[in-house]
Amino acid sequence: MAKKIKELIESYEYNELGFPIILKDVAIIQDRDYEYAQINHKS
Repeated sequence: MAKKIKELIESYEYNELGFPIILKDVAIIQDRDYEYAQINHKS
């Protein structure tokens, strides 16, 4: 089953670095039963 974009969030709060970062226009990907934000860590 292929991954597909479930929704596009206008403002997403990313907390994985120990402090909040607000990201704009983040796609939420659905892969089987799991959903995650598509984030390019290099940019």
